[in-house]
Amino acid sequence: MKDEIEVRKPREDELSELVPIYRKVFKKHNIFQGEDNEIKEYLQRKYREEPELGFLVALKNNKIVGGLLLRKVGGDEKHWNIRLNHFAIDEAFRGQGIGTALIDSVDELILDLKGKGKLESAKIETRVSENEKRAIEFFKKFGYETEGESKSHYRKGESAYFLGKEID
Repeated sequence: MKDEIEVRKPREDELSELVPIYRKVFKKHNIFQGEDNEIKEYLQRKYREEPELGFLVALKNNKIVGGLLLRKVGGDEKHWNIRLNHFAIDEAFRGQGIGTALIDSVDELILDLKGKGKLESAKIETRVSENEKRAIEFFKKFGYETEGESKSHYRKGESAYFLGKEID
């Protein structure tokens, strides 16, 4: 069907399609307010650092309309602590199931790695600004729980909430 949402790992050359999405969504994020080539280099570096996790992109009508980055930040060889970063959807495509498809694909990717014997369990965590109330509620719909708060985390005077979910 033409309007189906596809979620997959991108090719490295497709990362540039995330640049305008990230620039618009992350207006206060220093990394995403630089020059296009700087942002693209940053995305490519992260792409190469995370061969098993890395980026997932959502496509609608063969156009990248959203994405996220998964990074292993701790744990051990049996239990991975995974950070979900840079979750963004093009504003013109919000409310169309793209965020749900991306989050479901995160769980599927981790369960696939588990099925291949790469890990036994995982903890996914993300950090969300207190000002992003819709994002907080969105993650909670998928089983993420508020685990903590950090004051002046992203910017002075602005708290961030740590949200987490375990997959066994």
